[in-house]
Amino acid sequence: MNDVAKSTPLDERPFFFSRGAARLFGMLHAPAGIPSALGFVMSHPFAEEKLWSHRVYVSFARALAARGHAVLRFDYQGAGDSSGMTQDTSLASHLDDLAAAVQELRTRVSAVRDIGLVGLRLGARFAA
Repeated sequence: MNDVAKSTPLDERPFFFSRGAARLFGMLHAPAGIPSALGFVMSHPFAEEKLWSHRVYVSFARALAARGHAVLRFDYQGAGDSSGMTQDTSLASHLDDLAAAVQELRTRVSAVRDIGLVGLRLGARFAA
């Protein structure tokens, strides 16, 4: 998958979006052409597991984008580059963050009609 992502032009844009008072960091991976109607939001695992899976998530997002899909990777509140402290978050706030990320992908990429969720460990639980 990496060879396809390396040879296909992609558009990668970092940005922040809001969920209430929270400022969430997102990275949009978009194909060079018109994206397919299927987009993806990636739900990362918790704490140190996020760090260890980061490179896999980036590579997978790029591979999906190289195949024509818009992909949004984002950081939950209290994680990565998003605002807040981990101790101030909850399972419910993370679910709200995920819902906001899904809406953000729909807003930013109008061609996306259906959204698949990709998650690992606790991120998979949120996605389910």
